[in-house]
Amino acid sequence: MTDENSTSKSIFGWKGVLIATVCAAAFLAILYLAIGNEPDYMPSQKMKQQTTQKQEHSTHAASHDMNMSAEEMHMSSAEHAMMTASPASHAH
Repeated sequence: MTDENSTSKSIFGWKGVLIATVCAAAFLAILYLAIGNEPDYMPSQKMKQQTTQKQEHSTHAASHDMNMSAEEMHMSSAEHAMMTASPASHAH
């Protein structure tokens, strides 16, 4: 028996297997990237953006409040001097 007369011989041979493997790897890579990255229009991304914006706004407001003068706070300089610099100390 020779290879030419064999009925189990593949049409594409090893080249077909190599092409199919490369195509499958490319497809799986693209699928992985598509699943791993959530687009900006998804509801979970919108919620994350809103949370981040609220945190930035509150941080900015807190830093602005700490830098206000006594006149801006409508208090005397003695009252202003008695205040602590950290708003966290008021939580206790």
